[in-house]
Amino acid sequence: MNLPKEQTEIFSVKISVQNVYRICLGVFCCNLFFLFGTWLSKQTFLESAKFSVQLIIVLLDLTNENIVASWYASMLYFSIAIIAFLCFLIDNQHSETLANKVFNSLWIIISAIFFTLSFDEMGSFHEVIGETALLKKLGDGISTGWYLFYAFIAIIGLIMLLFFFVKFRRYKIVLSLSFIGVILLLSNPFQEQYEMSSWQNAPNPATWKRPMLFLLIEEGSEIFASFFLFVSFIVYLLKKRTVSSMGQMFIKMEFALSKHFLGYQVFTIIALGILMQVVYHYPWTISGRSDTGLPQNWFPCIASFSAFIICLYFDFSFKKKMGFLRSIYIILAFVCLSTSIYFGSNMYYYDTTFIAKIKFMLFGAIILIGTIAILEFKGYIIRVLILGWITFFALSIYCTDFNATVCGYVSFSFLLIAFLLHYKRLLLLKDGYHYIVLFFPFFLI
Repeated sequence: MNLPKEQTEIFSVKISVQNVYRICLGVFCCNLFFLFGTWLSKQTFLESAKFSVQLIIVLLDLTNENIVASWYASMLYFSIAIIAFLCFLIDNQHSETLANKVFNSLWIIISAIFFTLSFDEMGSFHEVIGETALLKKLGDGISTGWYLFYAFIAIIGLIMLLFFFVKFRRYKIVLSLSFIGVILLLSNPFQEQYEMSSWQNAPNPATWKRPMLFLLIEEGSEIFASFFLFVSFIVYLLKKRTVSSMGQMFIKMEFALSKHFLGYQVFTIIALGILMQVVYHYPWTISGRSDTGLPQNWFPCIASFSAFIICLYFDFSFKKKMGFLRSIYIILAFVCLSTSIYFGSNMYYYDTTFIAKIKFMLFGAIILIGTIAILEFKGYIIRVLILGWITFFALSIYCTDFNATVCGYVSFSFLLIAFLLHYKRLLLLKDGYHYIVLFFPFFLI
């Protein structure tokens, strides 16, 4: 068959509905797990437990920063942002009028909101933003900054509710789930304000403790707000793009890729790297506050988590076709997820305890799977990129603080580009068109 001169590369997503349900169930169980960890970390009987046990339990506490629990909450927001972007792509395919295209572009704003929430969850900007110089200049004091921040949150929430009402009104389940999610999300600042008021008005603020029930309600409302929104967007995709094949139901989506999508990926990586520098050098920290988070951890965290998503997607989609490659992707998925947790939980900072050994265990796993990938993947550039992934992760181990996160981000940026080039070599020829299967939405511009 003669190929057309203009070959079209197609971004294709095909996941079984059964696997989608498993993912939703997994998120629900993880929410319960971290809520239980939050409750457990506050129990007095842990004071007599071994230090290593106490440390593990603290990592599961949603009220703390720079730990596994905060990493999980951040990556849940990140996943919602990706799904929202896919919703935009689906709706935009059927937008025939300019008005519809403009309205559907609100999906991009929704996606940007959840990317920002993911970033904020790790950087904890919401804890101090009302006290920053920028907002204080707009009023007479700290209180004005917080009022402006809450007003901005209320406006964003109202826009989301109106958008979801118009978009989901034909899908009652989706509408209900999205409304519950937004309302729970908006309730969180008010719960935090109530907590601060209770602490300030306590007879002895130094000995005041938040009641366990209120603590679980606050943390539970935030994390289950994410769950309801996560599920609502997925159900919306199910309603729009479910197909039947050989007795199974699948979500199937296909989009024409720009011929410059590789350049867009590189541009995105560079732009995020510049943002990483700006965020680190801007004086966000408020004097006397210890809950400001570490926003620089977000960048290597999302790079490795994106690599995890790519590996996981291929395992779901090509179990019968991949052969030995499937084993490589399963191991790569585990390594990428572990590395995302490692950076997101600030584990690179530890020099003592068993956590300090995790970096060397990860490095050993990366050397092993990276060597296998170099031997298995074809292409000189791809192999050089994988070697760069290994090298820069090694540098991240021996660097400290911010430099460790920079090396980690560069490391997994190399891996993401290697993935893209590798799958470009595996284009499937079908009906005169090239099909490429990816799961990194920043290329689709």
